[in-house]
Amino acid sequence: MTYSDKSYASLYREIRCQPSIVALFLDEELAFLAKNLPLDYPLAGRIVGECLTRMWLYEDNCPEALTSAGSTATAASGELLEWARTWRRGMASANINRSIPEQPEGMIKLDRVAWDWLRSRVVDFLEADGIIAIVDLPCEKDAFPVPFSISLERNCACSLFDCTNTILSHWSENLSRVKKVFDGTPPILQLLCECGERGKKFEGGSFVLALLMATKRRTGEVGDFSPLSVLFSGSFDDRGRLDEIAGIEAKKNLAVKMGVSLFGPGIENSSERFICLPTGSNATHCVERIAKSLDELGLTDLTPKAAHRRLLELKEEICQGLLPLEIASRRLNRYKEVFLREPDNEFCMEGQLFSVLLAGSIANHLGDPGEGQKCADRAEELSSKARNHLATVDATASWVVSLTDLGLLAESERKGRELLRWVETEFQGGARDRLKARMIACGVLGGQPLIHQALIRNGAETESLCLLRRACEAAESLDDSREIARDLTQIALWHALFDPEKADSEILRIFARLESIGAEAKISLQYLMNIRYLAAYRRLLVQGNSQISDIGDWELPKNPPWLYGTALKYRGAILAADGNLCSAAHDFHESVEILSKDKVPLKRFIAATAALQAAESLCQDVKNETRHRYADFAATEFTKLATMLYGIHADPAWAFRAQAILVGGIEKGNNPQNNYRY
Repeated sequence: MTYSDKSYASLYREIRCQPSIVALFLDEELAFLAKNLPLDYPLAGRIVGECLTRMWLYEDNCPEALTSAGSTATAASGELLEWARTWRRGMASANINRSIPEQPEGMIKLDRVAWDWLRSRVVDFLEADGIIAIVDLPCEKDAFPVPFSISLERNCACSLFDCTNTILSHWSENLSRVKKVFDGTPPILQLLCECGERGKKFEGGSFVLALLMATKRRTGEVGDFSPLSVLFSGSFDDRGRLDEIAGIEAKKNLAVKMGVSLFGPGIENSSERFICLPTGSNATHCVERIAKSLDELGLTDLTPKAAHRRLLELKEEICQGLLPLEIASRRLNRYKEVFLREPDNEFCMEGQLFSVLLAGSIANHLGDPGEGQKCADRAEELSSKARNHLATVDATASWVVSLTDLGLLAESERKGRELLRWVETEFQGGARDRLKARMIACGVLGGQPLIHQALIRNGAETESLCLLRRACEAAESLDDSREIARDLTQIALWHALFDPEKADSEILRIFARLESIGAEAKISLQYLMNIRYLAAYRRLLVQGNSQISDIGDWELPKNPPWLYGTALKYRGAILAADGNLCSAAHDFHESVEILSKDKVPLKRFIAATAALQAAESLCQDVKNETRHRYADFAATEFTKLATMLYGIHADPAWAFRAQAILVGGIEKGNNPQNNYRY
């Protein structure tokens, strides 16, 4: 029995048990349900919202039955759909949520539910790394689109989840056979939907080609293309060769409705936008063929507006530590080329400014401060020409972060104070832009140089917390969920550093708030997991004990890897202090191994601090081989990196501490870790 043969009662029972799986209904099912809406308005609203989502996605190619049902379902349908289409046609912001208006006033309950559903689904599609075509298995007559996101970090035992973090066991089995396609462990894939019982139907391996191309796009190995412009469908056999796939006609029909190009094996070349890949091809050949076709179809020719948005997305990924810097540089160079075409275009002017700042940040982190300074000088020149004052604020804030990461705290603080003073006295823009500018300026000054300065001088911590709270209040006024999550996480960090004894209750309160925010707080939650361990570690440094009995039950952050590595450092120190040396040794080994693999000097410095802590924690016997090995690694790294880093990172106290361990003399009150946030 196919889904479309099911009775209304059967479909209603499915959605009643799990409302969110309306995203996995076929177009015919949605149209059928929309013409016979249940009286339960939360369910009815989701059905209408999903109808509008498909109408938005298909635009002029939407099936008549779905168009008719969705357009007449509620009084506000037309207005909601037009807003959604406006967002898709032109967005300049990387944070897409900022460009989507909040729920209009005066809506009836059903329309409000439909609006919220449509809004969240539009965000999912626009922020997706790719789209998978899932076929109606019983008859292979129809397919529906599912957006997904990926993470290039690979420290997770299972790498396929839905949006509720439910493991997709069938897909995991498919992916485990073709690791050679990804040169090892595949990236993490998360479907931007809730699968429930219907997840059991997702058994095919044809999502692998979509995952492969999303990975190549993110790493810059193929020209940048819009994930909304293509469908990839192809499975690979145990030898890493492209295999036959089922449901070609259903996937072609979906591609036609979406107006996109379809790539995969077994496709008849009835359209220049349907590209047939030869079965038996290896992954390298598939990527090369697709890359050539993308260029020929003009799908990698970015407009200045699109390049500007991708650049800001790249900035976000770099700030969150989600990309190796070599990959980031490759993508950055692609966007630079676009911005040089039209130097007077507003998006190109801002794009050049952000490109230079990102290039400087990358140079600093790769240990080339001379190039970083050249980029900073160029950025200052470009910022004076920028027409968008908010872009100038954002760019200057990025500069402050970069200076802080280098350990140039005095210069970073000076630049941050200049920015806040300029925002308060000279910023030109509307009320909302002024509020955004204040949020950015307060957040970056309070959360970057001052929070570092507060570790080495009294008084700065009070001003730091005051500024962080002002930034959070501005984010609340703007109703910007992502910024609220970030500012709350920074406030949690402040408590971990300066009030560690009472920090855990504050962190748990913030945990609850971030979980209520949902997907937009996903990255912040990872940082908060790390911060909880940091608070316990700071208690150990300050008081000599952590007072934690259940630390083994705490969740570890998964990504980015350096968060996971530092959390293991903290946990190792706490376990060792409690006498659990075996578990502590395991944590320290994994921490140093993960952090020392990174080519970025700052990450290697954090690895050296983990080794230093391991040397101090694991044994009091100066002749202990493990202790000696960690201390020697730390001393060598601190000495070597001092020529590449500045500020607190170049403080000789770090190397002296490690060398003192090697010869057996440690002064308890002279630990540079006390003045360091990692």
